[in-house]
Amino acid sequence: MKKYLLALSLITAFSNLVFAQDKYVVKLTDKNGTPFTIGNPSAYLSPRAIQRRTNQGIAITTTDLPVNPNYVSQISGAGATILWHSKWLNTVTIQTSNPTVISTIQGFSFVQSVSNVARTTGGGSVNDKFELEKTLPKEKPNQLVQQRTSSFNYADALNQIQMVNGVLLHDAGSTGNGMVIAVIDAGFFNADNMNVFDSLRASNKIIATWDCVSDNAKCI
Repeated sequence: MKKYLLALSLITAFSNLVFAQDKYVVKLTDKNGTPFTIGNPSAYLSPRAIQRRTNQGIAITTTDLPVNPNYVSQISGAGATILWHSKWLNTVTIQTSNPTVISTIQGFSFVQSVSNVARTTGGGSVNDKFELEKTLPKEKPNQLVQQRTSSFNYADALNQIQMVNGVLLHDAGSTGNGMVIAVIDAGFFNADNMNVFDSLRASNKIIATWDCVSDNAKCI
């Protein structure tokens, strides 16, 4: 019985460690009253971003407007530490260990929800993934991918590049040359010393990195 109690205690302690965090995502309802406008994108977008939109015919919309700074100020004034903003999700990530602060923020008329942020140890159970696969449409193999050839040697990455139709882009001349590419991922362990990434390091093509969980630049 003592062994079972010890195991239960360890599981409970681990669960508290993983889920009892003091970081929260505040989902906002709107961007009303923001000082930023679609007509003046240079106030919140870089010249490179604006030029890229022009080149690709991508319109600037309200989703590009920054999070309303007045909302951020009120959230900060409630006692929360502001960590990050997301203009496209219209959210603010905060940190606080005071439940009263959370209650105050939840009461703001411009706040849609407040959700806890926590590290997790997996991407769902095997059964969850199996049920998801059963709901996905069964598609025939892409004939274009099978027939297409490219001058690039993908080696062991051929399967991955075919799954996302990357060969089609390369054959069309889209190689990423001259573009700044943001990779949003859980990280690339040892990318700073693995040989496979040596060409990126040698040519200084890794511009910057950031770990949004640990709040530092060490995410590779």
